[in-house]
Amino acid sequence: MSFLVETQTNALANGSAILSRKPLCSAEPSALQVPKRTTPSSMRWQHVPDVVYALTLSAAQKAAARSPSAAAYCRGRAKAHALRSTRAYIFGMERSSARRVPDAWKSEAGAGRQVLFIHGAGPGAHEADSKLAASLQSELGGGWDVACPKLPEDRPEVQLWTSELSKACACCHQPVFFVGHSFGGSLLLKYLSEEPTPPRTAGIFIIAAPYWGAGGWSGQQYALSDDFASKLPRQARVFLYQGRDDSVVPFAHLALYREKLPQAQVRELVGRDHQLNDDLSETARDIQGLV
Repeated sequence: MSFLVETQTNALANGSAILSRKPLCSAEPSALQVPKRTTPSSMRWQHVPDVVYALTLSAAQKAAARSPSAAAYCRGRAKAHALRSTRAYIFGMERSSARRVPDAWKSEAGAGRQVLFIHGAGPGAHEADSKLAASLQSELGGGWDVACPKLPEDRPEVQLWTSELSKACACCHQPVFFVGHSFGGSLLLKYLSEEPTPPRTAGIFIIAAPYWGAGGWSGQQYALSDDFASKLPRQARVFLYQGRDDSVVPFAHLALYREKLPQAQVRELVGRDHQLNDDLSETARDIQGLV
């Protein structure tokens, strides 16, 4: 099967928009040569599509090598990266004449900082949590990529979600800052503590997550092992957040996580609901504090 990535650029002659469709994961990579490092003023705008395509092709091939179905998941991510990186390259070329590697190359090569946001479960959870991801992206600003892939929200099955999460991780440049909200937070802790080879992790940020087990909610398939804290990626800082006005997950669940994760930094947020009022400014500050 051949996947397509759309790359939009500006025409050099008249500035009109051109939309080209190129095959992803099926073309010969040798047919596309990334230009050598050079000054931005010497590069022609019409080279940008090939540069971005070569980079997205490489990323998708690496992802496909990790998981047979990862390339399909990467299709949408590659499209977004191609469009964003092309614009960043063109505008950056106009602003600077210094000798440097183009911004588009840096972003696709994984130099940007990656945040992977795992949404909650239930009908409409991804749409609701997309506002949280948007808040995080806005607070972090440029140089950060906040991804919020849609997981099977109506089927909160551990094996299904961890499989999809592995595909998402395959499309991320690492190390990854992991953020999980509600069910996504508890699932994220289970994934990172049980995955034999977890992704390189820069930080773990758990927001309003239900605690499964003694003292919390029933659901053996979601429960963490007694020693899960020691099995999380080493050197990864852990942060816990919950709003005092959370009407979905009892506030007492935060204390249960605090007991199991004594190394975690805990934020009790006054006047905030289960969605933290769609405001992740505290989380953004904590993420930036690790850089």
